[in-house]
Amino acid sequence: MRLIITMKHGILFFFFLSVLSFGNTGLAKELVIGLDADMSSVAKTGGVAIQRGAQLAINEINERGGVLGQTLVLSVRDHKGNPARGISNLKKFSKRENLVAVLGGVHTPVVLQELETIHENKLLFLVPWAAGTPITSNSFSPNYVFRASIRDKEAGPVLIKHAVGTGAKNVYLVLERTGWGRSNEVSMRQAAKESGLEVSGVSWINWGQKNVTKEVSEIAASDPDAIMLVANAPEGVVVANALLSNPALSNKPVIAHWGIAGGNFVNAVGLEQLSRLNVSTIQTFSFLNAYDQSKASEVLSAYQSTYDPNASQENIQGVVGFAQAYDLVHMLALAIKSAESIERPKVRDALEALETYHGLIKHYEKPFSPDQHDALLRDDYFMAAFNENGNLVPN
Repeated sequence: MRLIITMKHGILFFFFLSVLSFGNTGLAKELVIGLDADMSSVAKTGGVAIQRGAQLAINEINERGGVLGQTLVLSVRDHKGNPARGISNLKKFSKRENLVAVLGGVHTPVVLQELETIHENKLLFLVPWAAGTPITSNSFSPNYVFRASIRDKEAGPVLIKHAVGTGAKNVYLVLERTGWGRSNEVSMRQAAKESGLEVSGVSWINWGQKNVTKEVSEIAASDPDAIMLVANAPEGVVVANALLSNPALSNKPVIAHWGIAGGNFVNAVGLEQLSRLNVSTIQTFSFLNAYDQSKASEVLSAYQSTYDPNASQENIQGVVGFAQAYDLVHMLALAIKSAESIERPKVRDALEALETYHGLIKHYEKPFSPDQHDALLRDDYFMAAFNENGNLVPN
């Protein structure tokens, strides 16, 4: 009797171990993509857009069998726009088993502070929004940062060209006092010089600044033909309201970088006030002018069924972050397949050697190289304006 019980227990024990083994095998087959972004503070609109683009791409990849027979999962950490919290997030991600890459968020200042941690831990870092030139043009070798987004050095000429198109002869720069603002000052001054456009002045604004009376007085005194704005949504709202309150400035063209599109700019300004502003902003993608409308329609349909049945070609907030994250995740999957490995140094090399990808934003031919880690350049950018519903539409 004892023998029978022992055998029975042995069989049960073996079955229990088999279940555990099967479960662990399932877990081991999950490859992790991290997301380190502002998910709850001033740029949460952009963070949510990035998350959704990445997740839809992951869903598509997994439906087709995953990568190297393994499924992808997205792990999200909120840095709230705080560099210290972002660095902490990256250190935690670096200890995550089967981590293949980390996606960044909207804020250039956060990513700039994270560069050392990224390279110390050989984290493959994919940038679907932050635009600061030094993010990819950094001093690290090998460089583990890849971007499908705007690059400020390339954005300056596009923004200044738009100013020239409005008939402007001189412009005034309103820049946030961060690495992102400084990056844009360099690119816009250079582009203005090359275009024969005068920069009549520059004002610097701080994160969280609530009053720009002094700065607006300085702008009015210089009497510019157009105002170049580099700010995130909260500060953009303060500037917009101040300009509207000044009769000498309320009709001036405001040519903005896309920080205002990554937050609650439209709702905070209000549609009536927004209609009085002549504001445009730089973009890389719109479902309205997608180069492959068939692919765009399929992705929009997936977005509607997954996130919002009322989503349309024009009303997805932070759509550039969505599209850029979507394309980056698909390019990452191609690189993993090419490398036949999830070892990050090998995947990094495979990204640099990637031949082609038919993406949502464009058809990429050799998007990266050892000397170029930006997949989108000035020919991929365009200007957009807010319509009567507060949605961005291409000019």
